[in-house]
Amino acid sequence: TIAGKSCLALLEYLQHPAWIYCPDGKYKWVNDSFLRLLDVTREDLINKVNPDFICPDIAAKCVTSKQKILEKRCSLTFHFEEKDYR
Repeated sequence: TIAGKSCLALLEYLQHPAWIYCPDGKYKWVNDSFLRLLDVTREDLINKVNPDFICPDIAAKCVTSKQKILEKRCSLTFHFEEKDYR
């Protein structure tokens, strides 16, 4: 839809990482900031789940965070203390 494409265009220009994934955890869309943060390509992420491309301990934290987001229907802020998390 036009509205959906407009929303994605706005998310693309965010300076912070933004992503969309389905309840099954598969990524459907990510912005360039997200790709730079993880140092990956869209092909590395789209239709993949976190354990496919990041270390297990961070993937587990993502599952916990996703559950909070779905339960509370809110956004969360993530902080990475170091970039070596792959």
